[in-house]
Amino acid sequence: TMEKFTDKKIIVITGASRGLGKALAESFSEPGNILVLCSRDIKELNGVCCELKTRGTECYASKIDVSKKKDIVKFIRQSIKTFSKIDVLINNAGAIHKAKPLEKITDEEYQRCLKTNLDGVFYALREVIPSMKKRGAGTIVTISSTAGKRGNPDFAAYSASKFAVTGLMQSTAVSLEE
Repeated sequence: TMEKFTDKKIIVITGASRGLGKALAESFSEPGNILVLCSRDIKELNGVCCELKTRGTECYASKIDVSKKKDIVKFIRQSIKTFSKIDVLINNAGAIHKAKPLEKITDEEYQRCLKTNLDGVFYALREVIPSMKKRGAGTIVTISSTAGKRGNPDFAAYSASKFAVTGLMQSTAVSLEE
């Protein structure tokens, strides 16, 4: 039932199967938190969840590709439906391309960076913000990169996606503070 979740913090982390996402999940691993994790690599993610469960943390793993609008929308909606809220959303999933000059970047690499690093965050925000506003509470963290502050010569598409998500988050933060 919903009641058992109300006193616990629902922490949603995208791209949680390895690296920073996994480290973030570990840092939030405590009895008062329920971790709702997603990744494209469900095998690796299940391993992370198993590890956290042995520490006594409630953990749920979902195979999601945040670059696919229907995946991220469904994941956020399902999380809110299951737990009646999301206390913390951490947009961590990211895509990068191999270092190369702009003219060598393929359409696929360009699209993957924008769809993962920008679109995925946009759709997650659009789904989660109404319920956070209604409750008058919630925290959203989006992991960017120094490439989102300063153009990186061999990472044009990646840098562009990170600059864009920085603008998206700044704009969203300002409007939510009002």
